[in-house]
Amino acid sequence: MTATVPRSHGNSDSKPYEPVSVPRTTLCRVFGHPRLSISVSTPFDTEKYLLTIELVLGMMWQDLVFLAGSVLSIAFLAPTVRDATANVPLGSSVPSMTIGAIYAGTYATMGMSFSALGSLGVAAMWSLIVSYRSPGPHDGPANVGRFVRSMIQQARRSIAGPSTEPEQAASSHSAD
Repeated sequence: MTATVPRSHGNSDSKPYEPVSVPRTTLCRVFGHPRLSISVSTPFDTEKYLLTIELVLGMMWQDLVFLAGSVLSIAFLAPTVRDATANVPLGSSVPSMTIGAIYAGTYATMGMSFSALGSLGVAAMWSLIVSYRSPGPHDGPANVGRFVRSMIQQARRSIAGPSTEPEQAASSHSAD
């Protein structure tokens, strides 16, 4: 890396500004992120500014975009979690919770720590909705098991073919 810096002040035999070679040393990785590192660029007063620029520009901008989307999702889900009369079907809340958890794991393996935390927050909000805002007499995490059992029963019925009338009446009581 080459930087243009002032040479010795008051020394008349050197040019006032000359390019000099400055060694670049990485100090640490932030949050284990492969592109987010703090580097020492120059030994001069501008060092703190160069550190800040490298820290901001070294981060993947997509990480911040996905984090912003997750924060908005959490903000939009909060009223549903607070509303005791809300009834969100398990058919939409369980898949949303699962996708949020999968995204969190995926972002974490890509080194996108902020996106992973945001998606984990979204998954947590959906898990609260699954546990306490689903229709039916039951509350709590057992709703996920109820939903999975209901989906397995529906898959078996669809594979077995058309059913008789008494079976249809009994099957109309699904987890949703």
